[in-house]
Amino acid sequence: YKGGQEKLLGFFVGQVMKALEESGQAENTLLIFTSDNGAESRAKTATGPVRSNKASVYEGGHRVPFIAAWKDMRALRDPDAWDAWTADS
Repeated sequence: YKGGQEKLLGFFVGQVMKALEESGQAENTLLIFTSDNGAESRAKTATGPVRSNKASVYEGGHRVPFIAAWKDMRALRDPDAWDAWTADS
């Protein structure tokens, strides 16, 4: 189903945002969504206008989506007050 992954991702990000709102943590939380590097597929449609794909030294092997959302940017002024974590599995 085309678009199924995007809908599923949207649903789960929405669940995280809802939990942050309900717990009162949304105001001081920076939510970052990113991805692993490059597309697995060698199809040109997978990487758009950039050259190559995953594991390549070219741009197509390094570009990743990055989305950040926060309710209260003032919480970012004290870097000791927040943690950041990404994982590659």
